Order: sequence, then structure tokens, then C-alpha cells
Amino acid sequence: MATEDTKKSKATKTADEREAKVNENKTSLKKTKTKTTEDFHAKAVGEIIALEAYYLAERRGFSPGRETEDWLTAESIVRTYFI
Repeated sequence: MATEDTKKSKATKTADEREAKVNENKTSLKKTKTKTTEDFHAKAVGEIIALEAYYLAERRGFSPGRETEDWLTAESIVRTYFI
């Protein structure tokens, strides 16, 4: 009888370990998906800001020395749409 109880105990422990591992993997996957989504969003917004800064520079004839102003203005414009 003791051997049978030991087998059940080991089987339960193994099942619990598997379940814990599955839950750990699910949590890890959620974190990865969130990070990937955040990275994608940040990259996309950055590209849109760069494009808007380019259009601002184009409108003023690409005269040098105002690149930072173009970028900051573009950020402001884009953030009004996304935030």
C-alpha cells in the first residue's frame, strides 16, 4: 500500500511541476508579447515622427540648422494623434 501511495504522490508532484512550468511559460510569453508590442509601437511612432520631421524640413526648403526644431515639432504633432 505504501508503494502505491508513493507512486500517487510522485505522480501528483510531477503533474504539479508540469502545471507550474506551463504557468511559468504562459507568464513569460505574455511578457514577451507585451515587450514585442511595445517595441513595435515605439518603432512605428519613431518612424512616423521621422517622416513628419522630413516633411517639415521639406516645407522650409531643407535649410540647415533647424533639424532639432523640426524633430521636436514633429514629435508634438504626432503625439497629438497617438496620445
